[in-house]
Amino acid sequence: MSTKPAGNMFWGCITICVLALALQVYSSQPCDTSSSSCSSSSSSSSSSCVPGIHIVRDSPPNETLPACVTKLLVQGEVRTLWSGTFAGSLLLERVEFIGTSTATAEVDAFQSSPNLKILEISGTQIESLPEGIFGNLAELVLLYLTDNKLQSVGAELFRGLGRLRELRLERNRITSVSPGALKDLGQLQDLDLSQNALKDFPPDLFAELSGLQRLRASGNQLASIPQDIWSGRLTNLQLIDMQCNRITDLDTPASPHLKLQQLFLGYNQLRELPGDLSTHFPTLAKLGLHRNIISTLPDGLFGKLTELEWLDISENQIASLTQGSFEGLGKLTELNLGGNQIESLSDDVFKHLPSLQCLNLSQNKLSSLNGALLGEFGNWRVLLHGNSWHCDCELKELISSAQKNYTIVCEHPVEVRNQSLSELGKEVLCPTTTSAPSPPASASSPPAAPTASTPSPPASAPSPPASAQSPPASAPSPPASAQSPAVSASSPARSSPPTQSADSKTTSDSNAPSDSNAPSDPNASSPISNDSLAPPPQEQIKESRGAASHNGNKKMESEESEGDDLNWSSLSKVILPIIVPLLVLLFLFVLSRVYTRTRGYTVRPLDPRLKPVKMVDDENVKLLFVHDLPETIPAPQPLPAPLSSPN
Repeated sequence: MSTKPAGNMFWGCITICVLALALQVYSSQPCDTSSSSCSSSSSSSSSSCVPGIHIVRDSPPNETLPACVTKLLVQGEVRTLWSGTFAGSLLLERVEFIGTSTATAEVDAFQSSPNLKILEISGTQIESLPEGIFGNLAELVLLYLTDNKLQSVGAELFRGLGRLRELRLERNRITSVSPGALKDLGQLQDLDLSQNALKDFPPDLFAELSGLQRLRASGNQLASIPQDIWSGRLTNLQLIDMQCNRITDLDTPASPHLKLQQLFLGYNQLRELPGDLSTHFPTLAKLGLHRNIISTLPDGLFGKLTELEWLDISENQIASLTQGSFEGLGKLTELNLGGNQIESLSDDVFKHLPSLQCLNLSQNKLSSLNGALLGEFGNWRVLLHGNSWHCDCELKELISSAQKNYTIVCEHPVEVRNQSLSELGKEVLCPTTTSAPSPPASASSPPAAPTASTPSPPASAPSPPASAQSPPASAPSPPASAQSPAVSASSPARSSPPTQSADSKTTSDSNAPSDSNAPSDPNASSPISNDSLAPPPQEQIKESRGAASHNGNKKMESEESEGDDLNWSSLSKVILPIIVPLLVLLFLFVLSRVYTRTRGYTVRPLDPRLKPVKMVDDENVKLLFVHDLPETIPAPQPLPAPLSSPN
């Protein structure tokens, strides 16, 4: 390989390394207030206070927070929430602790921030919070305590949060919630307890949450849905998410939930559904029952769910469907039946679904379809892959006439297994079963002459031998026949000529003039000698063939090795100058991330449902990526007027 690509690669690596280091030094350089570059901004900030975001990177803070600060982002090595951290900040409305090393908090940490509306403590090492820590936050509207190590919720932890509308406690290690822990949250609308270790709830835990609209408790170990949810006091409930639990029975509420629109009970252990399901949830728009062990769908089960638009019953044990299984679902647009054990479908099973747009029948045991059912599909988006399709001529014609690209992979017959039906031609699936009859042989056509390799037909057996017809002519022939054994015995290494056959001998005898009175000379020699008819020795043939093949293999190996060398050299000239700089850049990127994380300049977004947004601090020193929390807090529905910002 030439040295020119290596030189280019070397200088490319050097250039990328220098640029990466320069960028890292520039981006991670903190603002030094003593330097001339920051003197103007420091003097301007000291002379006039501009409301904005203040950043705290140590614990306790080295300076008192400005009185005009409204948003506070805490990051870095903040191990304790001290009582004097927010002293003097009466206008503080939003505080975020994200990705810090906070492990403990004092009970009066937020005592001096009565106007706080948004508080987030996420991604920390906190295992417990003292009860009453939020007691002075009467204006708090959003409280996010996600991705921590909280193990329990005390009875007085949320005391005094009468205006709280959203409480999120997901992705902790909560095993128990004390009775009465939510009694003061009368205006709570959104409660998230997902991905904890809860096995049950205390009685009447949700009894006072009359304004609750969304309840999420997925990813726990709950065996049943709390009875106080169905008590009739949660009249504003719109969403219930109890997925990934251990629920075995679905109890119906005492009175219908007239506002419930979404019910998700997937990944549980439900065996059957109550017959009055549609009576108690008449306003449901989405129903998720996937990954349970439901085996039957009784007729009329969904009869009164006239508002249902999305139904997921996938990955259950349903083996058959009837005409009334989906009766009454006039607004249903998406139906998921994948991953069941359905073997066949009747023609009218989907006739009560006029608004259907997407139908999933994948991963079942379907083997065939009929024309009437394909006609019902119409313009639907239908998924049919993963079934036990028996590909034949009839199925091919039905799918071709539908003029839609259905994904059908054959299971039977064995000859076309794992092949797509659309790629198989009719000559493969529709073979001819009968062959055309052969025309009868005419009487005038002469029979085929027997060859040396095929036996003579039995019709020639009655013909008398030639020796019987002319005894005098065949009398002198024994001496000639007696001579052939002697010749073959004298040359055992030579073989008789393969071209000499009985047919050729008979032909030559018939063409020669026959004279019965002419005596035959037994000592007369043949004009063709035996030596000239003998084939060459087999050893010489084998040696010549072996030498030729050896030379050919040598030539092919040399050509292949030369081609491999050329291909590798050409590829290395192109690939190596690209791969090596990329690897170096990746290493520098990882190194820079470790460096900046130890300096405490990065904040990782923990909640996938919240989008990161760029925010700039007072001195425009650094861009920070924080959660996309709302800047303005909309008024809750029970309240007559929106919240007003403090003067």
